[in-house]
Amino acid sequence: MPKEGEAEVVLLRDRQIRPEFLAAIKAATRQILIYSPWATEEVIDAEFIKILKKVAKSGVWILFGYGIAPREEEETKIISPKLQEKLLKIKTPEDLPAAQILWLGNSHAKEVLIDRKLHLAGSHNWLSYRGDRLPRGETTYKVANTEMVEDACEYLTGRFKSCVEKMWGKAVANLDVDLGLRCVCIWCTLGMEEKALQELENSNWLSLFPAWLKATCQGLRSRLISAEAPIFARAISRSSKVSETRSEER
Repeated sequence: MPKEGEAEVVLLRDRQIRPEFLAAIKAATRQILIYSPWATEEVIDAEFIKILKKVAKSGVWILFGYGIAPREEEETKIISPKLQEKLLKIKTPEDLPAAQILWLGNSHAKEVLIDRKLHLAGSHNWLSYRGDRLPRGETTYKVANTEMVEDACEYLTGRFKSCVEKMWGKAVANLDVDLGLRCVCIWCTLGMEEKALQELENSNWLSLFPAWLKATCQGLRSRLISAEAPIFARAISRSSKVSETRSEER
């Protein structure tokens, strides 16, 4: 996060970039959004995973977007199953996936957004290039200007929203509980807890209401949501129906 008196826009070069990137990740209190064309285990290594696990336990949601090809099947540098498995092991205290990586595709953008307050953007490939071994003239702008950060955030979150809408359609059509749970967590990552609840109600997916309640704990932890929010009464009412249904089945 920018310090008092620091310029709203700062240019970073080569070896300056990764330390600023890691410092921003460590300082996150609510939300981390990253887009990078590619992702590798060289960057998402043990050190990076450890940092993500720590912030996740404190209430931070993490969402990665990647992909440069127009269609996912055309990607030449796919995300390895091993790497995806590592990311899915980053959990909230309620044992829900705190970090997820989604193929958004068709973009050469390299962006990092922290808590809707800080934007890092430039030529640096955040998830596939460390930048501390062989400098190659990379540049990144560190932006703290409120209006500029909000514009960047709206654009990137819009891409994630479009992706999760498609995922939710598949989850409902196939009654895929794991995919449905992922969607709930992604909506909560984007600060769309009410949207997630509405979709659960629309589909009458009773078994996922308790999971929604658990997911909102991250928002409560980071103070993004008030415990007095009326959506909780709705969700608890629905969850009680799950308990009643299970009792009747017995």
